[in-house]
Amino acid sequence: MPSNRSERSLQAIPFGHLIGAPLVAAIEAQAQAAQTTVNFIESVGFKKNQNGGSPGANTDAGDVRMVGFNYQKTNPDGTAANATLNVPVLSIVPVPYMRIEETTIDFTAKIVDIEETQVSTALNTGAEVNGSYGNFLSPVKVGFKASVSYNRNTNSNSRFEKEYQMHVTVRAVQDDMPAGLSKVLNVLENLITEKQPAQAPSK
Repeated sequence: MPSNRSERSLQAIPFGHLIGAPLVAAIEAQAQAAQTTVNFIESVGFKKNQNGGSPGANTDAGDVRMVGFNYQKTNPDGTAANATLNVPVLSIVPVPYMRIEETTIDFTAKIVDIEETQVSTALNTGAEVNGSYGNFLSPVKVGFKASVSYNRNTNSNSRFEKEYQMHVTVRAVQDDMPAGLSKVLNVLENLITEKQPAQAPSK
């Protein structure tokens, strides 16, 4: 039956895998994004360890990477002086911290099951009558012939089509900074220092 065939086709669809696989992929993508953030902080914000190993090999990430800016400033007495501003790199660059906010899974199954039956019938009849009549002493002869033919033709056509479509939409946003990382950046901001060359003592 076409309906049974359609039901079996629907029951054979692995909905658990179709729904679970994108969710697992989203979780793995979130983990990769977190690891990318860790790598960014280690490579951009800290210098390599003295032993030459890459940061993250142990609990010591290395020294804070600083960047210096040379500029001229005006002293209160109106004179110009050269100054250097040392700033931690992590305090002036945005730290990527992506979070998957929403995952939408759209699955469409289109099953077409059509069975067509065509029946044609034909009925042909034929009759023939032969009769003769003589005098009252001669018998009456009558002949009758009849033919009937019946034809029935049945043609069946069946068409079964399946079409599946799946769309996965992932929406990622820049998440709020974790509390621990926020405190680290606050500490790094306190490391911002301004240095001026020592002035020669007045005679």
